[in-house]
Amino acid sequence: MLGRVPLFLAAFVSLLVAPRAGAVLLFDGGASEGGGNGIEVTIRVLANDFELAERSAVESVEVIALTDDGWDGTLEYFFFEPAGNLPAASPIVTGVGTNVVATPTGVTSGPYAESVYRFDLATPLVLEAGQKYWFGLHLKQSFADDGNYAFWSTTSLDFGETSRSADGGDFGDWGIPPDDEAFWLYGVVPEPAPPMLALAGALALLACRGARACFTPG
Repeated sequence: MLGRVPLFLAAFVSLLVAPRAGAVLLFDGGASEGGGNGIEVTIRVLANDFELAERSAVESVEVIALTDDGWDGTLEYFFFEPAGNLPAASPIVTGVGTNVVATPTGVTSGPYAESVYRFDLATPLVLEAGQKYWFGLHLKQSFADDGNYAFWSTTSLDFGETSRSADGGDFGDWGIPPDDEAFWLYGVVPEPAPPMLALAGALALLACRGARACFTPG
């Protein structure tokens, strides 16, 4: 019976797909424009579009938000493929940010203080280069309008479409606010394989195709 792939083939595969060391900035959605301006994101999901220059694995996100003492600390994220000029009705992935680090900016607006929130995705998300996606954010465990609010800070950077808004998390009914919001995406980019290494790996795979000698009993 055919079983495990031999060690030398596994080594070739791992070299061909090995990521570059360390997380890098994958997308710059712009910094806060200051002044304490933002769009409310506890009773709705806001989504901003983006594109990556290279096929990459998104691992963490930074957003700038205005929160008060009543905020429950939830950072719920969404990634969508496009449907025309809107996010699709179902996200590719959703989750709650982990390993959250908050860095105050010093900007305040009434009872709200602005901070940069960096958080990790539950699982790295691989996205393709040159394709539009949407990143969505919701800052609450529920969509209840109970008087405790949080605001995603707006940015003056004008990338692609303005943001989209789904009140109550209804992804079948996107509104179109006139602003973009501040965020950054971080992760890893696969390291291109040296040409000779890629060729050697391809030849090894061809040589072993269909040959029992390329496998060990499992």
